[in-house]
Amino acid sequence: MKRYQIAGMLCLLFSLLLCACSAPPDPAASEPEQAAAEISLTPVTSFLLVGSTTGGENGFYKSIPNPQKGSNIVYIDYATKAAVYLCSRPECQHNDETCPSWFPFAVGGLFLDAKNEHLFCVGSADSEQEQTEVIWKMDANGENREKFYTCSPSENLIDMVVSVCLLNVFEAVKQSVT
Repeated sequence: MKRYQIAGMLCLLFSLLLCACSAPPDPAASEPEQAAAEISLTPVTSFLLVGSTTGGENGFYKSIPNPQKGSNIVYIDYATKAAVYLCSRPECQHNDETCPSWFPFAVGGLFLDAKNEHLFCVGSADSEQEQTEVIWKMDANGENREKFYTCSPSENLIDMVVSVCLLNVFEAVKQSVT
């Protein structure tokens, strides 16, 4: 764990140092760069503390193992201390892909955007054939889940870093698998 913290701090330091080295922006920027500039995320948790829980103003989210397979995300309200699955269906068993709180893998990290509107989850791709890591994006209530970023087969996610110098675009620190 200490090694990852040191690696994270070094990556952050190098990111900050490289921000001052960039050339002025090209006025004729390509279209993909313009689309990327529209994404603006600021996690409310430190990138060194991303884990199986993340807190908002009125409660926090926690990843819990599912006894049958995979894991679920629950929301715990600060006032009532009640834990509820991120699922609006009372009849749901919370153990398959029809449930918005269920994931077929162990969730690797959770974090909210700055407005507490979207929850992000780090984990694996859907299928067992795909062994890539994915950042999933969903509404704060668990609905409208989508793949936000998919690593290539030679990449994996080590830590999440927000780079202010790069137009507040979410960047993932990646490590090549050799």
